[in-house]
Formats: sequence, C-alpha cells, structure tokens
Amino acid sequence: MNKKLSVLLGHTLMVWAVVMSSFSLAGTFTVTTRDEMLQVISKIQASQFLTHATFGPTEAEIDALAARMRTIGTLNAASEWLNRHTNPTASGYPGKSLHEAKAEAYIAQDLALCRITDKNGVLITPPVPPVANGAATYVPEPYRYRDDAWWHLAIASQDQLRQKVAWALAQIMVVSTVNGDFNSVELDGIGVGPNGSTRKPQYLGISNFYDIFVDNAFGSYRDILQKVTYHAVMGDWLSYRGNSKAVPSENRYPDENYAREVMQLFTIGLYRLNDDGTHVQDSQGASVPTYTNTEIREYAKVFTGLGYNGSGGSYSSAVGDNSGFVGSARYSFPMTMAKSQHEFGAKNLLHGTLNALPSSATRAQCNADISSALDGLLAHQSCPPFISHLLIQRLVKSNPSRAYLSRVTSVFKNNGQGVRGDLNAVVNAILLDPEAWSPIRTQFLRNPNRIVVTTMGSEDSRLQEPVVNFTRILRGLKARAVYERGTTVLNAQQNGVETIYESTPLSTEFRMRSRNWEFDQSPYAAPSVFNFYSPTFQPAGEVANFVPSSRNPIGKLVAPEFQVVNGITIARTANYFQYAIAWGPLYDWGLWEGYFDPGNPNATPPIPPSAKNSTAVVQGEDVTTILHPTRTRVFMDDSNGYPSIGTFAALARTMPLQVGGAAKLVERLDLLLCQGTLNESYRRKLIQVLDGQRAEAGATVDDDESLDLARAAVLSIIDSPSFLVSK
Repeated sequence: MNKKLSVLLGHTLMVWAVVMSSFSLAGTFTVTTRDEMLQVISKIQASQFLTHATFGPTEAEIDALAARMRTIGTLNAASEWLNRHTNPTASGYPGKSLHEAKAEAYIAQDLALCRITDKNGVLITPPVPPVANGAATYVPEPYRYRDDAWWHLAIASQDQLRQKVAWALAQIMVVSTVNGDFNSVELDGIGVGPNGSTRKPQYLGISNFYDIFVDNAFGSYRDILQKVTYHAVMGDWLSYRGNSKAVPSENRYPDENYAREVMQLFTIGLYRLNDDGTHVQDSQGASVPTYTNTEIREYAKVFTGLGYNGSGGSYSSAVGDNSGFVGSARYSFPMTMAKSQHEFGAKNLLHGTLNALPSSATRAQCNADISSALDGLLAHQSCPPFISHLLIQRLVKSNPSRAYLSRVTSVFKNNGQGVRGDLNAVVNAILLDPEAWSPIRTQFLRNPNRIVVTTMGSEDSRLQEPVVNFTRILRGLKARAVYERGTTVLNAQQNGVETIYESTPLSTEFRMRSRNWEFDQSPYAAPSVFNFYSPTFQPAGEVANFVPSSRNPIGKLVAPEFQVVNGITIARTANYFQYAIAWGPLYDWGLWEGYFDPGNPNATPPIPPSAKNSTAVVQGEDVTTILHPTRTRVFMDDSNGYPSIGTFAALARTMPLQVGGAAKLVERLDLLLCQGTLNESYRRKLIQVLDGQRAEAGATVDDDESLDLARAAVLSIIDSPSFLVSK
C-alpha cells in the first residue's frame, strides 16, 4: 500500500465519526444518456432501501430492484419487494430460516467428524456425544454453534428482511450470554418434547429464544411479548423464573426485575407519550411517568409461579402443580405455572385492578393474570409510539421526526383492519414512509450531463452499528466462505499431531465466531438488558450541543451507536477491515486438534506448532486427537483467482491512465456501499490518490497492481463517514 493511500486512510480514521452537517453535497455521477440517468437514480434508491431492509445490499439485488423501480415505480417496486418477503403465498417468498435448527445441523455435521484414534489408528469409541455431556473436549466451546448460525443466516440467508427485523426486535427484548449462565452443555430435562424432539443442550436456549423474533418478525407484537415472558431464558436472565408469592412473615416478596423491564424496555417506556413521541406533560410542564415503584410491586405479583418446564408441555398444559418449578432447565419449551406459588391477591395494574383469585384457582386462572397484564401494557397509549420509535431507530434513522413517528404509530395502533401491533404493517410503514427516502436527493444537471446527490443533515442519518457494517461488507463484496476438513496425522517427531486440510470443502457456510473483541458488539453479547447502547445516548461534543429542529419529538439529537464507538474500537474495527480486505482470508477455527504423549498419557502434552488455540486433552488414553479438525475461511470474492475483491480488480485493470480515470471504480463502489452519498471532497481526494497509484503502474496494469487499486478503493470507502453513517 503506497504512502498516498496510507495518508488518506489515516485522515479517514480521524474524521469518520464527525457526522454533523445540514445539507451536504454527497457526490456527482457522470451520465451520457437519459436512460443512464434513470439507471443511476434507481440504483441509488434501491441501495438506500436495501440498506434499511437487509444486512447489506449486493450488486445483483440493487440491479434487480432498480430495474423493477424503473418499470413500475419506486414505491410500487419497494412495496412489491416487501410483500414477497413477508407473504408466504407470494411468488419468490424466501421462506423462514431459524437459528436453532441451523445450529443443530452444524452440531450434527461436526459430530460425524469428531472421532479419536489410538496410536495405532484404531478408533476409540467416544462416550455420549460431546455436545451432550461434560466430555466436551472433542468440541471445544460448543456454544460457538450459536454464533455460526447467526452469522451465516445474517450474511447468506434469502429471508433478509425477516433476519433484519429479528435483529431489531432482539435489541428491544434483550437477553445475553454476558453475565448469564447460558453456555452449559448439560441436556435439558428428561425424555422428549411434545413434538417428539430430542433433548437439547442448554446452550441452544439462546438460539431458541432468538427464534421467537425470527418466527414472528411479521406477526403480532403481543404474541412476541407472550412468548418472551414465558421463555425460561428470559426467566433466568431477569430472575423471575422461580418467582414466588409474598411471605411477609419471612420477609420474602416477589422479585421485581421483570416487572420493571417489561414496562420500561419492552412496552411503554419511562414517560407517557403522545402519538408523535412527545412527552405528556402535567400542569407544571413536567413529563408524566408511565409507572411508579408502586406499579412495579403490583406487576411483580403477576409474574409469580413460573418455573422450568420439566415435562415439555405448553405453559397452560395440565401437568402437576409444581412440575417444572424446580429441576432441569427446559430452555426449548415455555415455562409452566406452579399455581401454589402464584400470588392470588388483587393486583392494581395500570389498566385496572385484577380481582383476587379464589383459593381454588386453576392454573389457567393464574396464567390469565399474566395475559391480562400483557394485554394492558400493549393497550397503553405509550406502547405504540415507544416501540415504533425503537424499530425506526434500528431500521432507518436515529432521530425520526414527530410526523414520521406519528404515521408509524397510527399503523401500530390499527393496521387498517382493527389489529393492534401487527408488525408486518408496522415494518411496511417504516420502510415505505417518505421520510425513509427523503435524506438522499438527486438532481440532473447538464453541460456536462451529471447527477448531483445531496444528503440531508444529522437528523436524517444513522451511524450503522459495527455488526451490520461487517455484514454489509461481506455481502457487498460477495464474500465466499468455505468450511474445510483436515486430516490429523502424527508429526515427524512422534510427539504431537499436524493437520492437512482437504481441497474440497465440507460446505460454503459462514461459520464464524463472536466478533465482540473487534467491534465491542456481537450477537448474544449485549452487556446488559439495556442492549449495546441506549436509544437516547448522546456522545459528548457536537451531537450533544446540536439544537435540533422542531420536528424532533424529544428536543435533542441522539446517536445510540456511538456508545460502542471509542478510540479502541475504531482502531480495532479499521484494522480488522484492513486485514479482511488486504491480507487474504479471514480464519475461524472449528473443531480443534488434540495431542498425545505416549510416554505419559495422563500428562498435558506439548503443543505442536500446527496447533491453533487448542487445549483439548482426554485423560487416560495414549492418543488424544480429533480425527478431522475443521476451519472456516472467508474470502472477499475470488472470481479472478485471488482471495480478494476480484470483481473490482477487473474494473481497476481497465482504469484509464488519465486524470479522473478512477471515477468509474469509485462510483460503482459508492452505489454499492454508500447509496451514492460518498462525500464530494472525499471522492475527489480518493480519485486523485487512485489516479496517482494508477500512474505509478505505467502503461498497463498487471494482476497485482489491479488488486492493489481495488483494495485501496474499498478500504478507503469502508473507513469513510459516508459508509459508516447511512441515510
């Protein structure tokens, strides 16, 4: 990488977080014909829409949607796209990809590879499969299968809208492996579930919980709230599983954790809201709280009596009174009610009083307390604007206007058929609203013919979260993954093993581990129930000092994702992106190889040079080795035979040796990665640097030089504010 590019990238790293502006000249696209003009404008609109609706657009998806926009109109094409992704009867419906099933498929695949042999090559029969008991050294860190499934489905699944909405919902009703004991390989419960499914390792409970959002992404918010409330992962996470009625003589009262968070975070928020997101005020002009500590205590009475479902039945099935209240965890099935532990007294809730239950109350009556409480929270006036605001933040922009929020709130309240909380209607309203499109504006000018792109100011933008930026890069650059099997053999010194990987991959799936170290964000790794960032977070400096327009419902500018952005994460993210683009494939290790010491089988053997982060040792045998270690490698499109960005390298190879010769390369990357909003001054500087790099190559550009040009262009753009801050 030449000095000029290094200077440009260094400049980028210092300025990318500066997003304050009013109207901004984004960039200029040179066109020659009217048809070319329409193509560029449609591609900008398609890229903008797909950036909101997916984990990152691909060129093929942009081209297809843009062509449809030119045929039937922009909004009609976007609406058609949404219908295809939400309606199971629509032509081209992509189906539904569930995470638990994908993780289980990976486990089964690896289990077939997970054999050990003695020093003579004789197969040693393993104990119960490694995912099912404590002898998990054959599959180190088995809970990584959750991450494998999440990354693959976010990057490669066809049901992109469903996955994106699920990710948004999972950041509202948060559970996490951080400070949560959800990594156990212990099997849930006994026997099989009501659908005949076999026992599952407890670490898959998180995947099962996440599938609530995948399965119901276009369903009822009330249904989601019910399933979340009865899920044992949430019960353990917010400590109300095993919550029992008050016993004043023992100074014991119901746990209030879930009662608080189901109001504050999952339904109505801290303050009563009008439909446009403004706070309801009292006669003194102060914001009116939605609840007090008194209401928290009353709702805590509601969420009593729920416990583990040891039988695998539904939460309302008529099993024994205390069945599941204690005992083996059943994270794969909803919690069940132990009526003897439920608070039978009256409960004064926000929507009215629940009468005391009779001493002969049934389990169904106890569960009815919970249903009534959830119904009341959904019916509360603050629920539609509160949840709508959070979904807009996750899908489109950090600071929706009062009018935008009011329109989406109206749909949340009534989908047109009298249904409240219809997420299909709400998602459509969010993504098709005029305010979702207005931040990017195009104008056709002549002499010379060109399209000038302008962007609106900070109230119309959103800093994309690190996880989504990573998926945008992988999808946009047509990343390719290979899951490879190796063969473990004795090394030449006869004191360890080495692995030879096979040329034919087992699969082409993105089986990747947590990226929390690089991004300070990764699936299932929120630091608390308050998510990775607060929806009202303001970074110090220009954002906090910015005075928003009267359109803003809360009177201040917020930038939630900046809560995970600091000097350390900026450097780590940039370094990781540079490694991904410039230095070949990304590696993630699957099954690890083991070692042996024939002279002392019970000792910890030496680690041979071929080992990759492995500590797997099975005591008591003179050989401890995985027969087939595995690894995942991720390439950034090797269509030209290079583990890099061959598509853009091919374009770089034809770059004219003239001033502005890099313009076409930059324009194409701009449409794909920045929705056509690459800052004009940055664009000019980048083209200038790339032109200079092209000139150094001479009359022709060879393979290595074309790759260098393409990598330089990509790196400069993905580290720029125009990529990181979407419109």
